[in-house]
Amino acid sequence: MNRRTVSHPAAGRLAATVALDIRLQARNALYSIGIGVAVCLGLVARFFLDVSTVAALLPGLWLGAIGSTTFMFVAGMILLEKSERTVDALVVTPLPVPTYLTSKVVTLTGFATVESLILLVLAHGLTEVAFVPLLLGIGCLGVIYTLAGIAQVASQASATDFLVPGGIVTLTILQIPFLDAFGVWSHPALYVIPTQATVVLMKGAFAGLESWQWLYGIGYSLVSIAGASWLAYRRFQRHMVQRHSPVAKSVADPRQGETRA
Repeated sequence: MNRRTVSHPAAGRLAATVALDIRLQARNALYSIGIGVAVCLGLVARFFLDVSTVAALLPGLWLGAIGSTTFMFVAGMILLEKSERTVDALVVTPLPVPTYLTSKVVTLTGFATVESLILLVLAHGLTEVAFVPLLLGIGCLGVIYTLAGIAQVASQASATDFLVPGGIVTLTILQIPFLDAFGVWSHPALYVIPTQATVVLMKGAFAGLESWQWLYGIGYSLVSIAGASWLAYRRFQRHMVQRHSPVAKSVADPRQGETRA
């Protein structure tokens, strides 16, 4: 009984927050745009490329597409919520910051997975695909991108501030493994970049994986997610929650305190 009593409120808050984020994402046309792009790319690949070429290109396409769906859109959502003063409401409500951030990660990574599978079905088909490394790679990539976007946008006030230079630099670094994904250049230095681990997993969906690749792909992805989670939470707490708290506002504007007095 005690376990149920404790778990239900937390689960209920997360479910409600996820439902709200889904409505906001749908209202802002994320789903229609993402599905439309996936369908167009999938049909072009199906009619103009052979299956083996598609299998070689898909990991690189996912690396770029998931970055747009997660990294860029989570930044847009948070900037919108800043402008609508939703963050101010978050500070004074019982919604924990981890629940708020988890909802963003779950909804955007979930949609990125759906979007990626649509591209797979249309461009390649479901045969000769190892789904375990594929779903692990797509899922971890979505989580890493979303957390990186949260960490990057937390201290920014506008889209321009977010993109120049920090957002562009961060996204560029995370997408450097496209060189390996497309077979342009492979070097041990690439394996330091967190998204390279997800590329290894996604490539393994079509070519198989050796033991060290499983270990690196899953292990380094989990380490990267842990580090990105810590950074995203710390920066969000510092730049969003503490800065928008009533105490911080009263210190920044003493007249508010005088008015209350």
